[in-house]
Amino acid sequence: MRLLAALALCLVARGAAGAEPDLLLESRAGDRPIEMDLYLSHVVRAASDRPLLQGPALHARIAARLGGVARDATEDEAAALFRAVDDGHEAFVRHDFGTCIKTLDRAAAELAARDALLGRDRRARLALERARLSLAHAYLRTGRPRDAAMVMAEVLRAVPGREPSPRSYSPEVIAFHRRVRADLDGQPRGTLKVQTRPEGAHVFIGGEYIGRSPVRVPDVFPGRYRIVAQTGDRPGRVHEVPVASGEQELVLDLELDSALTRDAHPALAYPEADARTLLEIGHATALGRALGAREVILVGVGSQQGRPALMGTVVAVDSARTVRAGFVTLEPAAPDRATLESFGRFLRVGAPGPGVVVQVGAATAPPSPSPAPRRGARAWLRWVGLGVGLVLAATGGALLWLDGRGTCSAPPGVTCPDHYQTKVPGGILVGTGAALAVASGVVLVLRLGEGGRVALTPQPGGALLRLALRF
Repeated sequence: MRLLAALALCLVARGAAGAEPDLLLESRAGDRPIEMDLYLSHVVRAASDRPLLQGPALHARIAARLGGVARDATEDEAAALFRAVDDGHEAFVRHDFGTCIKTLDRAAAELAARDALLGRDRRARLALERARLSLAHAYLRTGRPRDAAMVMAEVLRAVPGREPSPRSYSPEVIAFHRRVRADLDGQPRGTLKVQTRPEGAHVFIGGEYIGRSPVRVPDVFPGRYRIVAQTGDRPGRVHEVPVASGEQELVLDLELDSALTRDAHPALAYPEADARTLLEIGHATALGRALGAREVILVGVGSQQGRPALMGTVVAVDSARTVRAGFVTLEPAAPDRATLESFGRFLRVGAPGPGVVVQVGAATAPPSPSPAPRRGARAWLRWVGLGVGLVLAATGGALLWLDGRGTCSAPPGVTCPDHYQTKVPGGILVGTGAALAVASGVVLVLRLGEGGRVALTPQPGGALLRLALRF
């Protein structure tokens, strides 16, 4: 029995570990509220059968899936790296190849990881090239041609069109550079295409500036490339892309990246409340899909009825719609512990509790560049139904007006022997047309399932039902 129980616990734990996690993410416009850690802690502690990714673990997952932020260097750090390259070269001149390899290998790795420094400082790119060429030469002198070829291939991927200068490097280095290039030329080349949303970002490959997105780089040597797309002064994220034969396409969402904070508290941060309202659901959905999440829980401080409120929204990643939403008022009195615990339980498992105002029908779809044909087709049918209903009602009214009137042109004072008998069909058409027009009109106005919002807010002596309709 104990063995079976232990096996069952292991299976349950394994299933929970492999389940799609929920993401807990702050959403804010402006500065981070001082009490945010307290608010988030109650969501974290709420019991749920699904794992929750938040804080440093979420920060690490974002870096692993979306790429780490391109690293820069201060002037002192850059100067130290340049001195290390000089020291390694001097060790080579002294034939101290052990010190040379150790120094240059560390300096080249550190420079290659400083993508932001390479992108803005030509001295750093030249120092990295020099470190790699000297390192390859040292490997050759110590009988390690395979290591030398690997380092020289990195030189060719970074600057394929430039050969080492005879004034700076020995014929041995130049000949080896040509031999490695010939080996790479014998392999299938690929094409690298980089697109960004929005377009026009500066694209760097291995620290070398390529151009503004979208860019297409043909005849790329096979291997792994570090790609950075950047707008303005904010460093972009580093994306390592393997390239072989064929075309490799990389699409980067820079709008999402600009909203994601990069500190220990992962959040979607916006310059103003309107941008937050417009973009947060779409960004939460895109982030959840990139990280393999099931739902994204957004927590932030906003405004309800002119007062600050702690607001929570749960977004289903697969459908890109809001599962549930609610808020807790922060004034005139701060929420107590029981209210915050109710808020956390509501967001994790959907159980409403005291002090939590539930927003009903808060489903919203994120902005998408692709069309929504189903919605357009349904709207077209509703308008057709309204138009047909009005035409039928008008036709029926005309028939009712004709009922009992003569069918001939009799002189004054003479009664026409034949009369129109259109009362019954006229009544049928009026009733049918009116019913169809009213039904189509109601559906057009309400449309709560396509963006309408309903909120039930407690009030003294009752409750306030608020409707937000979209026309």
